[in-house]
Amino acid sequence: MTNALVVIKVSICIFVVVAGVFFVKASNLKPFVPPSKPVEEGTSGLGQPLWQAVSGVTPTAFGFTGILVASAVVFFAYSGFEAVANLGEETKDPAKDMPRGLIGTLVICTVLYLAVCLVITGMVKYSSISEGAPIADAFDQVGLGWAKVLIGIAAIAGLSSVILVDIVAMGRIGFALCRDGLLPAGVGKVHPKFQTPWRITLATTVVVCVLAGLVPLGVLAEMVSIGTLLAFLVVSIAVAVLRRRSPG
Repeated sequence: MTNALVVIKVSICIFVVVAGVFFVKASNLKPFVPPSKPVEEGTSGLGQPLWQAVSGVTPTAFGFTGILVASAVVFFAYSGFEAVANLGEETKDPAKDMPRGLIGTLVICTVLYLAVCLVITGMVKYSSISEGAPIADAFDQVGLGWAKVLIGIAAIAGLSSVILVDIVAMGRIGFALCRDGLLPAGVGKVHPKFQTPWRITLATTVVVCVLAGLVPLGVLAEMVSIGTLLAFLVVSIAVAVLRRRSPG
C-alpha cells in the first residue's frame, strides 16, 4: 500500500514539473528573493523566527527572514525520512542499506521539491499564488484547471503515506523503548502472528485519529513541523554526545 502511494505522488510531482515548465515565465522569478516587508498585526510566534518573538523586533515577511521561517515550517515534508533509521534492524544489511536509503531518498525528494517550487513560482507571480492550494491554483491560472484532480490525489497520497510510515516507525520506537526498560515491557509486546509491536502501533493509531479529528489542519501541520524540527535537533545533539560517551 505504501509503495503504491509513493509511486502515485512521485509520478504526479514529475507531471507537475514537466507540464508546468512550458508555462514558466522568467519575469515571474524576478526578484528571486522578494524584499522583506512588515507582516500584518497579530502574527503568532509560529509566524516569525524565535529571536524576533523574544526581542520584540517587528516581524517581517519575504527576504532572508522569510526563507528561515518557511524552512522551519516545511520540515513536515521531511518527517518520514527518520523511519529508515527506525526500521534499520529489519533490513538485511543495515550498514549498506541505511545510508543508501537515507541519502538516496533525500536527494530525490529534495530535487523534486525544489523543481516543483521553481516551476510553480515561474508559472505564476509569487504574490498571486493561493496560500491554501498553491499548485492547483497555479495550474488553474494558466488554464489547466483539470490538473486539480491529479494534484488533489497526490496530496492525499502524500499525507497518507507519511501517516502510515510514521505509525509503523512509532511502533518500532516504542518497542525499542520497552526493550531498554524506558517503557513497560507489555506495551511493546510483539504480535504472535504478524511479528510486529501491535499494542504501541494500535495506541499510536488511536491518538493520531483523535488529533486529526479535533485539531484544525493548519494548527496540526505547524505542530508537526515544529515537533519534527525539535526532534531532529535533539537527535543530532544525542548522536554527537553518544559518539564520545558510548562509541560502541
